[in-house]
Amino acid sequence: MQYPAPGVLVNEFEIGSSGSNLFHGPLLSGGQAVVQAVPYTAVIHTPDGNFEDRGVSNVSVTITKGGAATLTESFTSSLAAPVLIVPTSISQCQNNGWRNYPQFKNQGECVSFVVRPT
Repeated sequence: MQYPAPGVLVNEFEIGSSGSNLFHGPLLSGGQAVVQAVPYTAVIHTPDGNFEDRGVSNVSVTITKGGAATLTESFTSSLAAPVLIVPTSISQCQNNGWRNYPQFKNQGECVSFVVRPT
């Protein structure tokens, strides 16, 4: 399966941080701003589990003299594949916390995963 699959919600999205390669300042009509290699982190929610991806983004904003704007953004992952997000403690499975991990059908499956021998 390819992630993110079509129609999968991607949220908890961050791009850049203060002091990074973010564009600041006015962009006048007929102009273009390009920001390259901005770090991103994304959480991909699927029925099979939640996955984390990270890498860099390149962003281009162009405004025509007529005022129409075009935003183009591309992402290059630094990972071979998105990483499955899993619980690391029993407490993350308790009090319905297991519901944060779609790969588990109940609290028992979640706890069993955490306490399994490595």
